[in-house]
Amino acid sequence: MLGIARGVVRAVGSPLLVAGLEHVPPTGPAVVAANHNSYLDPVMLGIALQRAGRAPRHLTKRELFGVPVLGTVLRRLRQVPVDRAGRPAAAIGDAAAELASGQLLVVFPEGTICPEFSPGRAKTGAVRLAASCGAPLVPAAVLGGREVQQRVLRGRPRAAGRRAVPLVVRFGPPLTVTPDEHPAAATRRLTDAVGDLLEAAATTAARARTRRRPGRTGRGVVKRRSGGVSR
Repeated sequence: MLGIARGVVRAVGSPLLVAGLEHVPPTGPAVVAANHNSYLDPVMLGIALQRAGRAPRHLTKRELFGVPVLGTVLRRLRQVPVDRAGRPAAAIGDAAAELASGQLLVVFPEGTICPEFSPGRAKTGAVRLAASCGAPLVPAAVLGGREVQQRVLRGRPRAAGRRAVPLVVRFGPPLTVTPDEHPAAATRRLTDAVGDLLEAAATTAARARTRRRPGRTGRGVVKRRSGGVSR
């Protein structure tokens, strides 16, 4: 599966720039919570976390488990299905079991793809999981996947050299969430941390573009907005 993910990134001709791997626990349970604005985000995070020596579990919408071949791969990788139309909270028990066995879990608190290049309205599941299991909560930002996705939809999936879109993944220092902290307050802390990482990721992407396009700056800047919290 990871080989397929690397193949996807190579196919679109984009460099994957990863920062903050020192913040990813090398062993033991952890929750990585990231923004979500493209179908490439899980692929980018999977490759980045493999560089840290971790094989992540993802909370994945249940519909994908019914797709031929893909469903088999997801089950073999022990990804956690989420029934968004029925009882999405039921996945929390399965996710907690993965954490209890020492796994690293990737969560997108927005619950769906958000087209904005800043964190959208977040649900509290990630902080509830971290608090219940005593696991570190690692904020993360992913940037560039949506632009690549739009290129694919326009029939121009590959852009090499100066036109290549930098794909950026940046991890931040783990947050500690205790059971006595209100989930909404902890989620606001998480959203702020992800927003700060997005700004840093945008700077990294802009610098990568500038190195390929001398004299051009300012592309990829994130405009911050408050994403809020939802239960």
